[in-house]
Amino acid sequence: MLSFEEDELFKKSTVNLKKFNDLNEYIKVLKQGNEVSLISRMHIKKGTTILKELPKAAVVNEIYKNCSNCFKDVTTILRCSVCNLIVYCSKECQLQDWTAFHKEECEIFKKLDKALTPSLRLNLRLLINEHKKSNSLKKLKSHKSDRSEESLETFAQMSMLLLHFVKSSSIFDENLFHATFMIELFCKVSVNSHTIVDNEQASKGLGLYLNAAKVNHSCDPNSIVIFHRNELSLRTVKDVEAGEEINISYIEVAEPFYVRQENLKESYFFTCNCTKCISQSVFDKSEKVKCPNCKKFVSLSSNLAINEKIGCECNWQTETFQYFRNKKKYFFNESKELLKLKDKKIILNKVLALINEYKQEFDDTNYQFIKFQFLKQDLNLKKLNTSKGQIIDDFKFSENLFLNLKSIYGFANEENKVGEKFHPRLGLQGYYVVKFGVNFFFFDDSNERSILSVEEKKFLNLLLKYLEFSQAQLKVCFGIESYLFKECEDLKSNLEMKLRFG
Repeated sequence: MLSFEEDELFKKSTVNLKKFNDLNEYIKVLKQGNEVSLISRMHIKKGTTILKELPKAAVVNEIYKNCSNCFKDVTTILRCSVCNLIVYCSKECQLQDWTAFHKEECEIFKKLDKALTPSLRLNLRLLINEHKKSNSLKKLKSHKSDRSEESLETFAQMSMLLLHFVKSSSIFDENLFHATFMIELFCKVSVNSHTIVDNEQASKGLGLYLNAAKVNHSCDPNSIVIFHRNELSLRTVKDVEAGEEINISYIEVAEPFYVRQENLKESYFFTCNCTKCISQSVFDKSEKVKCPNCKKFVSLSSNLAINEKIGCECNWQTETFQYFRNKKKYFFNESKELLKLKDKKIILNKVLALINEYKQEFDDTNYQFIKFQFLKQDLNLKKLNTSKGQIIDDFKFSENLFLNLKSIYGFANEENKVGEKFHPRLGLQGYYVVKFGVNFFFFDDSNERSILSVEEKKFLNLLLKYLEFSQAQLKVCFGIESYLFKECEDLKSNLEMKLRFG
């Protein structure tokens, strides 16, 4: 039998003991102390799906548009006749959801005038799961001790609200859940859940995936997460060697270094020391500001103090880095406020005003500017164009956004090479450019004639180059069976046929 001293020595020696458990043929789980990571079991080529997982619990954003069980877009509505809130795509999905969650939540929903927020509904579903399978979320980190008092107070208020609903239901044992447990649950869900998006990166809901929650972060990741309805897939976007850690990015990798670090610290409570962050200074070289005197763009220097003014080659000194940092936060907050607006005309006018204001001081290849461009393009995609002039303007805008995206993700603007960097937004944006271009080319049927001009052929060849780039991105990120890749195949065939016979 070990003595106390020997026992303590044994405990210390096993703290960093590595334990491996195979998850599937591609990856294994590494447990080292309190840390968990996923490790490659073999050499894996980019574009490989290495994990598929259904959620422990998931909720749709729009309960009247998507099936509550499988997230499929609902055309023929099958609504729960008791609460009259949740909809399904089929009887099978309704039965599955009733057995898993809705039997319990329905008793709460039928007393409400409107649906709870997605966050509250996800936490409720996880409470239902805990009611049936105790401690299933025990191993998830909450980072409760790292959170601010303000954050914990918000979770406390949400917990009390949810606790009120739970105690009003006869399904739950009222002694099973208490405020401390609920706050811990909200903390775990906020840091471990995934936003479920479609192939076009539009948010569809929230879900908790226990295996995917084990994947660690890198600002230069070798994998990405995509979804088919509510099924999560983990796909490699780089070749991965045997023994290499699988990682994804929790945040937007195109943001500057200091923004990435702030976001990770605020939301996930760690400082990133990935290879990309180590190689960058607090002043990201990609960050440029406009000199108010000569109007040229000035790159931020790594040896500037936070309150030191930025100098231009024309000997003019601009504002301090702190000023530009605060200005970026202003634009970030303005972009969040835009998402709350409903009137499309008001949104468009506000976006255009912010774009013009932004360009007065910043380079248009900065990611915050890109986000404003995304908002405008989304409005362009939804509107009905009435003139050829509008369509060519939309094409040029989308093309400019595409070239800006290529630049911030590591491609030269003037090149169309595929390279070795892959990101869903790159493939998607290339697809949008070609769609706008095709709409412009065939707008008034004038190009249905048999003979094409030199300029028309040049334009179609440009679209084919964009399409080639886009397809290579979509193939790695989504696979050849994705509808986006197949639509690109159809577009490519049509353009090639037009060139061949024109």
